[in-house]
Amino acid sequence: MSATALSPELARFAAGVSQHRLANGLTVLLVPRPGVATVHFAMAFGVGWADEDAGRSGVAHLYEHMAFKGTALVGTTNWNKERVLLEQLDELEAAMVAENARGPQADTAKVKVLKQKFDRLENAAEKLIIPNEFDEVYARNGAKGLNAYTSNDATVYIIAMPANRAKLWAAMESARVTAPVLRQFWRERSVVLEEQRRYDDMPNWRLYEALAALAFPAHPYRTPIIGWKSELEKLTRRDLEGFFRSRYRPDRAAICAVGAIHEREMLAMLKSAFGAWQPTLPPPPPMTTVEPDQRGPRRATQYMQANPLLAIGWPIPTWGHPDKAAVDVLAAVLGRGESSRLNASLVKRQRIALYAGTLTEYPGDRFPNLLGVIAAPQAPHTPEAVEAAVHAEVNRLLTDGMKPAELEAAVNLLEADRFKQLQDHTNLAATLSSSQATMGDWRTPLRWVTALRALTTEDIMKAAKTYLVAAKTNTVIVRPPESGPTASAAIPRDNPATWEPPHPDG
Repeated sequence: MSATALSPELARFAAGVSQHRLANGLTVLLVPRPGVATVHFAMAFGVGWADEDAGRSGVAHLYEHMAFKGTALVGTTNWNKERVLLEQLDELEAAMVAENARGPQADTAKVKVLKQKFDRLENAAEKLIIPNEFDEVYARNGAKGLNAYTSNDATVYIIAMPANRAKLWAAMESARVTAPVLRQFWRERSVVLEEQRRYDDMPNWRLYEALAALAFPAHPYRTPIIGWKSELEKLTRRDLEGFFRSRYRPDRAAICAVGAIHEREMLAMLKSAFGAWQPTLPPPPPMTTVEPDQRGPRRATQYMQANPLLAIGWPIPTWGHPDKAAVDVLAAVLGRGESSRLNASLVKRQRIALYAGTLTEYPGDRFPNLLGVIAAPQAPHTPEAVEAAVHAEVNRLLTDGMKPAELEAAVNLLEADRFKQLQDHTNLAATLSSSQATMGDWRTPLRWVTALRALTTEDIMKAAKTYLVAAKTNTVIVRPPESGPTASAAIPRDNPATWEPPHPDG
């Protein structure tokens, strides 16, 4: 698909995007939009929780939280005093970690004394902090939509600024990527641990986590985005600094600015602000783990007081593979939209499911991932009954084939979703920057749109027979314990075409 030429319409769009690469490896994408009074910035890093070191799960998401705590100039009344206190806190935490690592031989009295001193110094550091100043500086200057998100593959920071405040964004963000201050780390770690406890009680969250763990026994995609509780509790501020300094690098980043842009002036400003940015630690070794070929079906059950849920996943390729577009259309035919096969059969006709839909690119899209079916049985029908109905629909597709009208409808739906995404300025900036940072080419999703239009029903059927293989199913059922009553649970009732895997707050 990487060699697919763009359609004339997308070629015109791409011609309006100028790409520049700074000497330090940072990619800058500029998209002028006449008549717009704002600049929509997105800064993406090809870094997600798939990049975490063993034993430090959750560090990528936790760092995203910490990235809003400010710098030496923003967020503190006295950086020199605060810096000394943070260094002392790091030393005390290291001493507590070392002592606790002794297990039964740990000196609990010594740990107690260290913790008391730690608490005193942490309180002293808190008194020097100006809470939320990073956010408030932006708000006072008319910024809108300050946010960030972390996925398996990327971390993206977004904001919309008045055009005459673009220099403020460059100053704030260049400081954030070159010299962030990870203040209030221990408080924020507690916040994330509480998130982890809250999400662990959500049935759909448990469903998705179990599906990833079942389907990826080797690849890092198996790890939850928030991380394992036992590892989160032991993460240190130094762990986060090491992750930042080795992963947040200009050659793994892309900035996209959309809106009120004078290209020459914007490029000069970004070069001035970010041109001196250099990594301070060597890069981590490249990802070498490849998920072994699955040799048989896998099943797992999660018991919790909730209404039943079902997930079935098949391994599929990702961006850059010639079957990518065909697999996405296959997923749309099966379970995206009101007229999709699963919705028409399981929800409307048989009425055995509250919803039934598909998703792709889970848990991520930088590496091979899953085509998944997500369904909620409608009482009194069991997850097994819904599972059998899903496989019956898959077998019907494999046996009877598909109609050209189904292909046309699926392509129209996928194409419309992509164009809708490109019309929103913030989404456009985030899409282009994250595509560049994770795939190495912001044009990749555009080529995918062009590839959709070239598909035939034979291409889709070939993909179905290649990937919807019974021996490679991964099935997860969430159900109440057999000895207990079914509790009333908050079940997502969104259209399955738009129901996506949950993401933690941050």
